[in-house]
Amino acid sequence: MKTKATVGAASSVVWNPWAEKAAAMVDLGDLAWRGMVCVEAGNIADNEVRLAADGEHHMSTAISVGAEP
Repeated sequence: MKTKATVGAASSVVWNPWAEKAAAMVDLGDLAWRGMVCVEAGNIADNEVRLAADGEHHMSTAISVGAEP
């Protein structure tokens, strides 16, 4: 079962740091980058959000992955 609930974001960003950037990440083991992917909520390209000088925009996302029942 996979679920995703996002508020305030119309895009998703999926990335991996690869070897060089992963080496600078203290919480990622030497070869752990090979088996990881980061999924983040965002508002990219046509989904951009422009704020006034004192404006605010809030985003949240919850992703869960579990075994099928």
